[in-house]
Amino acid sequence: MNLGQLAMVLRARYLVDVKSYTKVAGLPFRAEELQDLFLDYLNGVRE
Repeated sequence: MNLGQLAMVLRARYLVDVKSYTKVAGLPFRAEELQDLFLDYLNGVRE
């Protein structure tokens, strides 16, 4: 289950703005899914 807990900890502890990607599907993130997400951010498709 991922409801953005890591993003909350990073924001609170290091006072940085982070991009959050949440997924509640009962399955872990796949490497390809994260790779596509990172490439979308780098190419400006997502904000």
